[in-house]
Amino acid sequence: MWKISYALYSPFSPDSTFGSHERSLLLQFIVSSIDQRDAQEFFEHVFLLFFAFPEISSDALRKMVKKLPLDKKVALPTQKKIYLLLIPFLTACRDEEGLVLFLLRHRKALEPQRKIDSVLHTLYPNGLGEFLDAIQKNWHKRGYPSFSQEIEALAKDL
Repeated sequence: MWKISYALYSPFSPDSTFGSHERSLLLQFIVSSIDQRDAQEFFEHVFLLFFAFPEISSDALRKMVKKLPLDKKVALPTQKKIYLLLIPFLTACRDEEGLVLFLLRHRKALEPQRKIDSVLHTLYPNGLGEFLDAIQKNWHKRGYPSFSQEIEALAKDL
């Protein structure tokens, strides 16, 4: 008998190998699906979260996801709670440049309901400046000075 693991919305499956980059991408998909308020897509990504982060147990997140009606949109009050429950997962990927850039790029669209700034400050209690400086230098060294300038512009508002 074949065991088939499939995913409708995610490029990942329970059988995927989750390195730091893949974990970061999965979190980006989760944040995007929350923003789109699509409960089915969100549910699928969160299901994979427990495979990607076996060291992090979040019973509260698991319980909240089980209560979500899959045929409806994720309500705004629920979205706020979800962001708080995602903090341990985001913290585990806090050194992943792509995740930080994603959060900064989408900060204004997500900010009114979800307080991305407070999530970023929680992830970097000693300040985000030093980490952003390192990211800028890395992108510039790799030959992407436009990303360096973009990060600088995005970080001004923090």
